[in-house]
Amino acid sequence: MINTINKLKKIWTGEPDKTREYNLSYGEQDFIDIISYAGLQEQSSYLIVNDLYVRTLFISGYPFVASSGWLNNLVNFNHNIDISYHIHAVNAVTALPKLHRKITELESTKRAMIRSGKIIGPEVTDPLKSAMTLRDKIQRGQEKLFQVSIYVAITANSLEVLNKVTKLLETTLSSHLPTN
Repeated sequence: MINTINKLKKIWTGEPDKTREYNLSYGEQDFIDIISYAGLQEQSSYLIVNDLYVRTLFISGYPFVASSGWLNNLVNFNHNIDISYHIHAVNAVTALPKLHRKITELESTKRAMIRSGKIIGPEVTDPLKSAMTLRDKIQRGQEKLFQVSIYVAITANSLEVLNKVTKLLETTLSSHLPTN
């Protein structure tokens, strides 16, 4: 193994702009073999990488306004998981038309319920009020919008453990995150 690494060091030293050619004897490893995983097997709901079972989950349904500690249950989850957060600022110019459309949809739903004689509950009035308040604050420059994506990669030694940890994580998160 050390001889292979030394050969590779010799092959890759030199001027960076020149094309390099090298030959490896049958059975020798190249640099990709040294730094890559031994095997990858793809299944419909998980991967097997180097005999480890991996499943990635996307978290949705998090609160409209995040308070301190709202992801404590995820961060303190006592199993082998990797958490990835992706936060991107949303341009108000692109967000406002979507927000206007949502307000129009909610107002239309409200009018349709009034016409049919149904009772208008908080499932319509609360989101409508929140959307209108948010629209006003964005227009005044008091609020900014962010697109948040949270992914959790679960790693386990067997499929049974992977399924058990997945179910436990789903149960933990669904009981602590509000549904929209």
